[in-house]
Amino acid sequence: MKTHSFIYPFLALLLLGYARQAGLHTHEKDVAQCVNNLEIIGDSLKTYERDHGAYPKRLQQLVPEYLSELPSCPQAGRETYSEGFETRVDDWFMQVGCTTHPYPSQTACSDRIADLVKPLKRLRNEQGRAPHSLLELNLDRDAIGCPETGERFHYRTGFRVPVIACEGSYHVKAGSPADFPRFDLLHGVVEK
Repeated sequence: MKTHSFIYPFLALLLLGYARQAGLHTHEKDVAQCVNNLEIIGDSLKTYERDHGAYPKRLQQLVPEYLSELPSCPQAGRETYSEGFETRVDDWFMQVGCTTHPYPSQTACSDRIADLVKPLKRLRNEQGRAPHSLLELNLDRDAIGCPETGERFHYRTGFRVPVIACEGSYHVKAGSPADFPRFDLLHGVVEK
C-alpha cells in the first residue's frame, strides 16, 4: 500500500508537466497558424498591388476578390490583422534599373548596375537611409547610366511597404511580445 501513496503524487507531477507542455505546444501551434495567415494575406497584398498598381488602404479591400474572408487568429478567436495593418515608407530599400534594358542580367547594363551596389550600400549605411539620388554617389555620369545609350539609370527608394501584425497580446504565452507575429513584404515574417 505504501508504494501506491508514493506513486500517486509522482503521477500527478508527471501529468501536470505533460499538461503544461501540451499547453505550450498549443500556443506554438497557434503562432505557426498565425504566421501562415500573415503569409496568405501577404500573398494577397502582392497580387492586389500587381492588379491595381498600389496596395489597399484597408485589408477588407482584399475580400472577396483575393480572399474569401480575412482569417482569424487562432489564439484570439477573431480577426486581428486589420487592426495591425499599416503602410510604412521604407527608406532602406533601393532599386536601380535601365529604361532601355528592363532585364539588365541579359545586357551590358548588368555589370554597371552591379558596380553601383557596393557604393549605394556604403552610403546607405553611413546615412542610415538610402541615398535620394544616384548623383549622391559622386561618380562620373557615365558610371550611373546605360553603356549603350548613355541614358541615366532610373533609381527608386522610399517604397511604401505594407506591414501586418496580429494586433494584441495573444501570443505572449508562446514567448512573442504584443502585436506579434508581424509580417512585411520586404522582410517577411518576424515572430519576436
